[in-house]
Amino acid sequence: MLRGCVTDRTAVSLAVFRGFAVAVLAFAGINAVRALGPGGSSVAWHLFYLPGVRGGADACLALLAVVLGWSAFGGVGRRGVAVALGLGLAALAVVAGYNALAFADLAQEGAIRSAFPVPLSAGLAVVLVLHGVLCLWPRHVAARGEVGGEVGEKAGARRAIGGAAVAAGVAAGVASLGWGMLAVVLHIHAFGLTDYRRPADAIVVFGARAYADGTPSEALSERVMTGVALYKQGLSPRLVMSGGVDPSGVSEPVVMREVAVAAGVPAEAIVLDELGVNTEGSVESVAGMAGRLGLGRVLAVSHYFHLARIKLLFERRALRCFTVPADEGETLLLGTPYYVLREAAGLMFYFVLG
Repeated sequence: MLRGCVTDRTAVSLAVFRGFAVAVLAFAGINAVRALGPGGSSVAWHLFYLPGVRGGADACLALLAVVLGWSAFGGVGRRGVAVALGLGLAALAVVAGYNALAFADLAQEGAIRSAFPVPLSAGLAVVLVLHGVLCLWPRHVAARGEVGGEVGEKAGARRAIGGAAVAAGVAAGVASLGWGMLAVVLHIHAFGLTDYRRPADAIVVFGARAYADGTPSEALSERVMTGVALYKQGLSPRLVMSGGVDPSGVSEPVVMREVAVAAGVPAEAIVLDELGVNTEGSVESVAGMAGRLGLGRVLAVSHYFHLARIKLLFERRALRCFTVPADEGETLLLGTPYYVLREAAGLMFYFVLG
């Protein structure tokens, strides 16, 4: 029999452990490729932020990838190696915890507002601490170690070991997909439900459906009225209404302007962008008019589930963007779960290939 036989519970926790490592390794690798490419930018700051330390977020992400990769798949038989890896995860947990406290301070000061109950950095800190503990857990060390014993030389045992390795690899792969989807969905909520309003050169309101009779949908009204509130707060001298024109000739930006003017915004303070046939089109068009309008910083307004992707696209075009979720009132839009999953897929696509 195999030495150091692990229970099913340990096998499951090991698969989850390795799945997290695979997810982080994939994220770090793709981020590095994207950041080093033409016009690329890193998104490591979504995980770690070290004020005043240039490249600190990227260094933390690289360290996390190395530590998790080694602890999940490398040799950890020596106690000193396991302790070093655990300490590395603990140090990164401290950084994440510091970020969570900084977020809480900003919220208390009123610099940001968030409807998400817990900063995502706090959750990351907890996960890193738990993984640090697993680095030192004897059963996990045994499970990741070499299979020893007298039967290691037998062909049947070798086949059993090979089959177990394949099963473990499949389990880790499934777990990594689960970790990845969970992280993206949580990020969409945590980021999107946080209001980063501040002075900007323009307020960009992203379009939604306008009906054939020229009336706005509920989603469009909510976005426009949030933009109007920001304008009346004095955060920007202009509103950019970005959307498309449907085949029947109904223009989302024109309908948006009518709503804003009816709410008291001067028509001359509104810029129409009819090239925003989709999210990427809106961002591309606004970035194209940045030089002409003197846009160095914009406030982007849309529904919360849309904002993480908007932020990523603006970052890729080197235009500073701060996001504000549309005020949805008392009820959520119908179909919100579908929109969240669609945005999760879109965010992953644009992160990898966009």
